[in-house]
Amino acid sequence: MMFRDWDLWYKPPRYSVGWCEYNKTGYVSDAGWVVYPFWRSLRKAPFEAIRKRKHTLVPLSFMTNLESIEAFFSQNRANASLFFQGLNALAKHDDTFFEPPVRLPILQPISREEFERSWEQLLLLVRPTDQIMVIDTNSFISRAIAAVDQGVWSHVAGYVGNGNIIEAGLSGVVERPLTVYRSQRYRIGLYRVRSIIGNEETPEHAKQAESFVSMLRGQIGARYGYPQVMRLGIIKIFGLGWKWRSENDMSPNEMVIFQPLQLIFLI
Repeated sequence: MMFRDWDLWYKPPRYSVGWCEYNKTGYVSDAGWVVYPFWRSLRKAPFEAIRKRKHTLVPLSFMTNLESIEAFFSQNRANASLFFQGLNALAKHDDTFFEPPVRLPILQPISREEFERSWEQLLLLVRPTDQIMVIDTNSFISRAIAAVDQGVWSHVAGYVGNGNIIEAGLSGVVERPLTVYRSQRYRIGLYRVRSIIGNEETPEHAKQAESFVSMLRGQIGARYGYPQVMRLGIIKIFGLGWKWRSENDMSPNEMVIFQPLQLIFLI
């Protein structure tokens, strides 16, 4: 659905569109909501309210996987960057982008029994080179980081095998057991590089894993990147562009969005 509103973030000179032209494209969900960009985030409004404005409806009959498209726009955490990736895929008629549809899952409550079963399954699934995304639901700082980032996660660790992860903490880069996060206060997403899926037991993956583990272990003992984290926080809060970033300025949620990672398992 294309329509016009007064959102100055999507008006000249920031946005290359005339003042009287459509400046928004939104997705109309099966439930009757329109999801669309507003300022630097996303907004959801009833379809009946948006259709009162000047608008054009564009059927998606040219796509073959409408259920996955619906899941992508309704079951991911609201994130403007991910939303625009979906719009670009629709413009390119790229069905494959929406398989699988969920990148930033909307976390649901989990029982103690389900939590324990999920952890046993996680320990069977995890492989070296996997990325472990984490949020501490009891921590205001962790939840604030995820909120500012329009995402789910606030921390990332790399799995290196033998039940261990390597991660950057306040004391620096360390190797420790993955089970340090075996508490219901933590929610975890297991992500895997898409090209590896289905090839986990091949010699090629073994070489990739060896290189990955060697690279991470070479960072053990390095100091925590306080300046980098503060710079990225300022960029996020004030909506500064990518030109303000260094090469390694990428949050856990941005890794999920911009790198070829696929959600394998969720706790």
